[in-house]
Amino acid sequence: MPDSHEKIWRPVGLSITDAVARRAEDLAKGSGGSWKWQRKLMAGGACEASVFCDAGFDAALRDLRLIAGLDGSGGVTVERLSARLPGDSELMLDGALRGLGGPLDWQGHGSLASEDLRELLRWLGWEPPPGIVADRLRALEGRAAIDWARGVLTLREVDLRLDATRATGSLGLVPGPRPQLAATLALDRI
Repeated sequence: MPDSHEKIWRPVGLSITDAVARRAEDLAKGSGGSWKWQRKLMAGGACEASVFCDAGFDAALRDLRLIAGLDGSGGVTVERLSARLPGDSELMLDGALRGLGGPLDWQGHGSLASEDLRELLRWLGWEPPPGIVADRLRALEGRAAIDWARGVLTLREVDLRLDATRATGSLGLVPGPRPQLAATLALDRI
């Protein structure tokens, strides 16, 4: 018989915490360490899930933590989703996920900070162009309100600092074969 939190976490026939654990295992392949999985039921039906890699600081994805609960209307409220990434980087999200039985919508906030943006970009599979000097694309700190609905990503209230340049404004992206990008940004320097 499943634990009580397993009954709570089965909106589409799969435990959300098990799905997070499986995705963490996929990301961990090749990290040289094994993953330890902890989860606990919290008051009100929320669940805290943590994934740790015993490779320690050498692991690409470290300290993955999810604190979330079902909202009663078929969605998930994410109080906190955080992870440590390569390049001494940290990603944090909070918000609400809707449409578990169909197209997913997300509304929330996110932040990303990186002390070595080049290392993070390489981990993501993107090598900076050779024309960018070595002291650029180093530090990044940003936050935004994030909406994903009907295949459109919108970033509002963007506050981004890349090296010594600060940008504020909004962005919209429609991915696909012919991606569309719309941006309204104010830069303090170029």
